[in-house]
Amino acid sequence: MKDEALPEKADRTSPLWKSLQTLTNGLGVQRLDLYKSGILSQELCELWHIDLEHDSPATVQAKVIWQVEQLFEGMPSNSRTAVVKVCFNLADKEGRTVKGNLSARQEDLGKRPELGGRGAKTGPSKSTIQRYLNEAIDTFWLELRRKPSPPMPEDVIPKLRMNNDETKESSATSTPPSPPKTVSKRTIYIALPSLAIGATVAVLAAFIINSQWQNSNEPATGSSPKPAPSSALPLHISSITEMRSESGDGSFVLPGKLTMSQEQLTTFNDLTVPSTEGFAKWYTDHKGAAVDFGFTNITVRGNAKGVVRITDVRVIKECNRPLTGTYFQGFKQGEGDTIGLAFDLDDRDPIPQEMASTAMEGLKPLDRNYFASKVITLKPGEEETLSVGAYTKQYACKFRLRAVMSTPDGPQYQDISYHGKPFEVTATAPSPKPGVPYAAYQAAYAVFDRGGVRNWERVNPATYRKP
Repeated sequence: MKDEALPEKADRTSPLWKSLQTLTNGLGVQRLDLYKSGILSQELCELWHIDLEHDSPATVQAKVIWQVEQLFEGMPSNSRTAVVKVCFNLADKEGRTVKGNLSARQEDLGKRPELGGRGAKTGPSKSTIQRYLNEAIDTFWLELRRKPSPPMPEDVIPKLRMNNDETKESSATSTPPSPPKTVSKRTIYIALPSLAIGATVAVLAAFIINSQWQNSNEPATGSSPKPAPSSALPLHISSITEMRSESGDGSFVLPGKLTMSQEQLTTFNDLTVPSTEGFAKWYTDHKGAAVDFGFTNITVRGNAKGVVRITDVRVIKECNRPLTGTYFQGFKQGEGDTIGLAFDLDDRDPIPQEMASTAMEGLKPLDRNYFASKVITLKPGEEETLSVGAYTKQYACKFRLRAVMSTPDGPQYQDISYHGKPFEVTATAPSPKPGVPYAAYQAAYAVFDRGGVRNWERVNPATYRKP
């Protein structure tokens, strides 16, 4: 690169320019998935000394935020720079960031007349914001091409840990802070401390120390939460449902071939299915798995001597090929449950993504961590119900949930399963025959309406075509 002529104009079609632009999408540099392949270009990783294979997700985000801050060091301190900083979602002087995507941040900027120029009654328009942003990325692109970026100092993360520990110690003897603002039932924003080493460090400390995301599904060592003792679990599971399909029709799959006689099928339809408890037991005994997208409702109760705060939920999974045993075509339409968070089981390190229900696409992940701006607080004896989803297009996954908590006894985690058995979701097995959806299965049952009575009937999976 030293032998090449230095460019005079940024190339907005280059992977480097597009990668810089990507850092403004979603939650900007506060996104938790920056370590994923395809977000940071290979050139940007090399320029910023990022190793996606060996750096933890927390370290990747720390390096990105630090490097973006360095790019702004050469920018003038004016309203235009302030607008671009919000587009990247960098923390302000008080350590605050915006809880929303780029469109939401642009809309917020449009309501700030102090950023709209002299005498303006409104903030800058979206087209003006986009122009400011594009021109800033041009400047960053040229800056990165003209001189190498310094690596993030090695003592940054140790300093974050040190300052975080000092904050914890001082809070133990100081006046308790005011309760955080309630967003919805049992959901509150996380307040970030304002540390002496700057707003960026405060945000990175909150992420690196408290989130502790790792490259594996197992808990980290060192400052990681410890397993809660079985004799004093901080959470009591008041109720929990089996992992049911959210595929629209409630289909499910059994791992093996199940051939029911007509008498057995009649008993199943007339006695087992109408009984909630009876069907749940049958489903568990036969190791039923939700198809494509499953969810469970979990009611937890605070079981510690003091307040318990759930700050993260992880998934501990084991995935294999999709199940090809017995397919049960859905017996009823989806129940419309509101799922607050869900895990993409096809991802190596799934995060608890916040979900939204849309008219056109149904349930849709919002590409942001549910706990990035929320915690679940439980006083002793207080209950909260959480709907948790999981989806896959590639595998059959067995998994348990790991609730990470702040407790009176320090950081702890507690694993949650369905009465001691793992949850399970399987992708639909790809059919070798077009138009024959269940041809990959050993057995199949479909729902038929006979005179207003809907029951399951056995069908030949090699020839059955859905009506």
